[in-house]
Amino acid sequence: MIGAWQCPRCDTSNDANSLECVVCDLPRPSTPPVAAAGSGQPGPGAASPAPTVESPLVAEAGPPRSKAPLIAGLVVALTLIVCIGVVVATKIQGGKSATTTIGAQPNPPVDSSTAPSSSSTTTSSSTSTSTTATVAAPVTVQTVLPATTTTTEPPPVPTPPPTPPPTPPAAKSTNALVPSGAPARPVGSYRVVSATKIRTGPATSYDEIGTIPSGTRVAIYCYRNGENVSGSLTDTNDWNWVEYGGVSGWASDYTMDTQAAYDAGLFKLC
Repeated sequence: MIGAWQCPRCDTSNDANSLECVVCDLPRPSTPPVAAAGSGQPGPGAASPAPTVESPLVAEAGPPRSKAPLIAGLVVALTLIVCIGVVVATKIQGGKSATTTIGAQPNPPVDSSTAPSSSSTTTSSSTSTSTTATVAAPVTVQTVLPATTTTTEPPPVPTPPPTPPPTPPAAKSTNALVPSGAPARPVGSYRVVSATKIRTGPATSYDEIGTIPSGTRVAIYCYRNGENVSGSLTDTNDWNWVEYGGVSGWASDYTMDTQAAYDAGLFKLC
């Protein structure tokens, strides 16, 4: 094809009237000077054609891009921003209007034919004030009356505290102190010939805490030497640790039938 040119990038043959490559859109390079007709050499006086040097920036650069899409995008973004601002402003204005309506309600229109005159209003106010004063007066009197009545009442006479009952004397112990050597169980039960006393210690000077009647039997645990006592059967200083009627203590052996037990060595010293 006459005048066709070859793309230096993709080697595509393009039409002579095409300014860009139909494949890679590379701009058409500049045209070298035309040689003389019928000769493969340049004409006389014509400068030798300079070798075509492709600029790397031109070779790599693509076709010029249109700015129309960018402008259209900016216009759309601005339109959206304006629309959002209008919507927000409308909502804010509506909220303020609602607040104003709720906070300050206008007074309803008053019909001149039914509206009371200023003198009637003043009279009603005066009447209302007088009524309030009249009702408050009894309240004041009722508040003062209890105080007056209270002050006139005589003070109560204090009641003297009751006299405490006399403290009874301390009761004597019903049991003597158990000796350390006393066994847990009695040796046996022995007859008392005549009535005898149970005391807190092995002597007649100790307190009496019980009595063993004549002819009864008493449990004997052990014995201890104490005050010598003369009796109907014998004279002895032996005192037996006995238990009778729930009372434990010392009783003299002079009234007890225990000679055989002593001779047999059944009683232990405690």
